[in-house]
Amino acid sequence: MKTENLKVAVFPIGSVIRFKKEKLKRSDGTSEYYKLIWGLARNPSISEVWLLQNNDFRKLTSAEKIEFDPRGVVRDVYNESGMKFTAKNEEFLGQAEEYKLFWDGAKDFGMPDFGIGFSSQGLGMVNIPNLVPSIREPEKKTSVLNMTYRYGAPVIHYLNNSKIPWFLVLTDPRYIKKNQKWRDMVNGPKEGIAQYNDLLNLTHFNRYPDLENGEEVTEPFNIKYSGIEKLNLIGETVVSPDVERDIKFSVVAMQSSYGAAATDYRLDELKKWILDRPNSSEFGIYGKWDERFTEKYPNNFLGYRTPEEIDDVFKRTRYTLIIPIRPHWVTSKYAEMLRVGVVPFFHPHYDTQFSTLPADHYLRVKTPQEMFDKIAEMEANPELRIKIVKELQVKFLLGVRKGEFLTDLINPFLERANIEVRLTKGYSDEVIRQPEPEDPAERTVVVKETVKAKSLF
Repeated sequence: MKTENLKVAVFPIGSVIRFKKEKLKRSDGTSEYYKLIWGLARNPSISEVWLLQNNDFRKLTSAEKIEFDPRGVVRDVYNESGMKFTAKNEEFLGQAEEYKLFWDGAKDFGMPDFGIGFSSQGLGMVNIPNLVPSIREPEKKTSVLNMTYRYGAPVIHYLNNSKIPWFLVLTDPRYIKKNQKWRDMVNGPKEGIAQYNDLLNLTHFNRYPDLENGEEVTEPFNIKYSGIEKLNLIGETVVSPDVERDIKFSVVAMQSSYGAAATDYRLDELKKWILDRPNSSEFGIYGKWDERFTEKYPNNFLGYRTPEEIDDVFKRTRYTLIIPIRPHWVTSKYAEMLRVGVVPFFHPHYDTQFSTLPADHYLRVKTPQEMFDKIAEMEANPELRIKIVKELQVKFLLGVRKGEFLTDLINPFLERANIEVRLTKGYSDEVIRQPEPEDPAERTVVVKETVKAKSLF
């Protein structure tokens, strides 16, 4: 069993990896890629973290590289391989084979022990142009969108040729279906690192690149609840619940319907649980909403806020309600609320597989009245509120800030896939990466800034 000098590849399929902090977003997955790589780079059993997707790591200053990757384990295989795109329009995309350059350059690097991919907005049913027969017109080959070609084709081509074992992180329900088709993904993921349990159907060809001698098959694809929803909390401080909190109740809830839909599931639930209750004007709701849904409630819907602004609000808040976005699905919201010290009540449709809290837990509420009765109980006894939050912070957040929870998260997937490597527990931010010539004096400053974060854990 290999437990040291591990090489782990990370790659969103269909989008880039961002390292410039001002470009990170929770809404598009870029913050999750960043946080995973940050955590893996501090695991002492890992000697190299490979970037198998286009990224801006090379554009960081020397100080920024040391801050993010103190041990110097991040390796930009994508750009080191000589990958260059010149295709500019879809007409040319129909003929270009630039995606092959990635594998041609990267195969000389050897192989990582395993990979962790992300599904994203640019991952298509077909990613490589002029390869897969059209479903409607089998005599024709399928073309692809520019974004899919640029950010999907090179990675798919690499995975199919290298045959590395890998797992797919699924943190966004928009990018996965019960019957999923990724037709040119011949070397598919071993399992899905997910936020609920399910057995999906994955359709793809079983040979590459000579599809004519193979066939399109549908295979079961297991996705397993893992705790991956806590990814965005890596590197974040945990706030005590017993600080001064002048806001009683707030909610983060985005609109759940799309287009011209006349109704919205989340709005219906907000009406039932908050908006139609007495004194509802006291409850603030944050998130993006169409005005046609919110015009009757101008005092409640307070609009979108940046992650920093939301954190500032909830560091002052005592209670919130977690409303689901998909049946069975666990979102990151309960963990984000616990991080800033808020009591998160679970809506009855949330986490119905009980992956986090047991079915009879105090914070699982069946009716609005039950929730507000419990709020009244905790208002009368603040020590109860503080005790509940602190216990759950230990249960769910211990080891998250430093990324150490990734060891217990990833190892079961490696074991089920019979991959003979394991991560060991530990954390190291020893500065081994050397300053680059342009700013050799910045190393000490960065170390002092990164090791003194104040947190409960």
